[in-house]
Amino acid sequence: MPLCGSDLRIDPSFALATPAAQLPLQQPTKIVGWAAVLSFFFGPLGMLYAAIVGAIIMGVIWIFVAIATLGLGLFVVHPVCAVWAALPAQGYNKQQW
Repeated sequence: MPLCGSDLRIDPSFALATPAAQLPLQQPTKIVGWAAVLSFFFGPLGMLYAAIVGAIIMGVIWIFVAIATLGLGLFVVHPVCAVWAALPAQGYNKQQW
């Protein structure tokens, strides 16, 4: 005889009859604007947020253009980094949904 309250044992048939709710697992998304802003201000280093392989490729191109044009070509290459970072971030988000 329990001293206080009632018997706290759970009926096993009750535990089997009520399955636990399964919540869908959502992967974190990448913010497209954040990817573009990072790569606009930091060039290929900012691209690491969205596309690692793209950042390495653009880093090599960025250095080559900087040397070949004495830095003037970066006015063209640098905004390309922002666009190139935004597209993979957007594709990653579409793939998640």
